[in-house]
Amino acid sequence: MPDVDGTSVCWEIREVSEVPVLFLSAYADTEDRIRGLLAGGDDYMGKPYSLEELELRLRRHIERRQKRESREVLSFGELCIDRGLREVRYGDKTAPFTSLEFDLLSVLAQNPRQVFSYEQLYDRVWKSPLNQGLHNMQVCMARVRQKLARLCPDGNYIETGPPERVPFFAGMR
Repeated sequence: MPDVDGTSVCWEIREVSEVPVLFLSAYADTEDRIRGLLAGGDDYMGKPYSLEELELRLRRHIERRQKRESREVLSFGELCIDRGLREVRYGDKTAPFTSLEFDLLSVLAQNPRQVFSYEQLYDRVWKSPLNQGLHNMQVCMARVRQKLARLCPDGNYIETGPPERVPFFAGMR
């Protein structure tokens, strides 16, 4: 990265996300590794590196993250989002959510009172370029809102607007 160093980028990423960060750098002395890890990096590998070692480290980070997420239950009063079971409950009732709907709801619930743009939500949930599916994301968001409204009619968990008006989950701007 010719115009900015990786630690600066990592600090910026950490302000908005917990996505795993792995440094691959020609600067591999102890001070550089410590600086990268203190900036929020999850791992640091110096060049040259083995592709097998890189793959193993990436697999380990992914496995740890999946184990952490699989035990996580997010609760908002009577509304529970069980990430391990991929289930949404309100009291003793459950509602069926598709995989994309659940992932979208999960991202919002993990970031209470944070406002996202459509593009930010799309980047966190979908795996294809935005120009191929913004409308699909908007439709999915509408379905999530409808299902939540049917499941818990007294709660308004997703709201469009500025952060100070957002009651529980993130809104859209």
